[in-house]
Amino acid sequence: MHLTKTLYRSVAVAFAALTLLTACQEEQPASKVQMDKLEDLAENFEKTSLSDAERNRMGTMFNELTYQEMEAFIDVRYQRSLRIRDMDEDRAAYLRDLRHKVNRKAFERKKKPFHQLDFADSEEVLQIVDPSAAQTPVLYSPSGKTASDCSANPPPCTAWQGNGSLSVNLSATPKRWITGSYLGARSLQCTATTFQTDCDYVFRWNYSKLYAVVAWRPTVGIAIVTGTAATRLTDNNPNRVDCGTYTLDLLYGKTRIDIAFGTPQAAVPYLQLGIDESIQTGWCYSGNWGSEKWYYMGNYAAGWDNWGYNNPTAFNGYKPCACTVEGKVVL
Repeated sequence: MHLTKTLYRSVAVAFAALTLLTACQEEQPASKVQMDKLEDLAENFEKTSLSDAERNRMGTMFNELTYQEMEAFIDVRYQRSLRIRDMDEDRAAYLRDLRHKVNRKAFERKKKPFHQLDFADSEEVLQIVDPSAAQTPVLYSPSGKTASDCSANPPPCTAWQGNGSLSVNLSATPKRWITGSYLGARSLQCTATTFQTDCDYVFRWNYSKLYAVVAWRPTVGIAIVTGTAATRLTDNNPNRVDCGTYTLDLLYGKTRIDIAFGTPQAAVPYLQLGIDESIQTGWCYSGNWGSEKWYYMGNYAAGWDNWGYNNPTAFNGYKPCACTVEGKVVL
């Protein structure tokens, strides 16, 4: 009986040891897989040359990181920056510390990592961690900034004025999404003599006047980039209705871009402007009266030929087309 108990106890101990060894062996590959994922994400997330498919893959991986994974990812990104020297050590350390602060504060207060918070909750965290970067989560001014932020004179960066605003829209389905460029750091001019006390980033898009802006978004719906941005729309050819281009400048919070992308240059391929066709003119014509071709909203149909000859009174009220853009003939 004693021998049986001893044998049983030995088998149990051996089984427990084997189980522990197996668990450790299983845990190591899992940990390696996790680190491989984080290193893959760090290596590719800030590349500007990715295909849309790869960029979407990186964004999905980023969005799905748990709190613990994000904590590790922040350190992986920091070590990578030191290794490849894509920024100086002070900048890399600043980004590491900022990301840890907002991630930990988000988890402390909302039980979620910062990158998975909605706008109001993320603003609450930003106001605690960095009050100077905060935007009001309830009522927007056209600048997206509270009045208390507009007390600098002179501005800390080049002054910038907007004439509109644009909200992030992840569900919009415009005709196309276009990529812009980074213009520089700017301080919003609030009044003739007051400016924002901090600097934000301005991004720029140029597009044909055949289009109107529908929406703005990060490519893969990265929740850090959310809320509303200040905009300035410039008509580069004001003497034409649909011929020429628009330039849209968009000013957005520096802190949010830094947390997500590290630099505004790295953010550019992820930030897209949605545009839809919006031709302003109705009828225009080419050719001489009596043998003219007519275009409606830029489109031609043979049945409209010589419409002016048959309608001389109405014809006098229309104008000859000025240019052809993307197959559309317009004023």
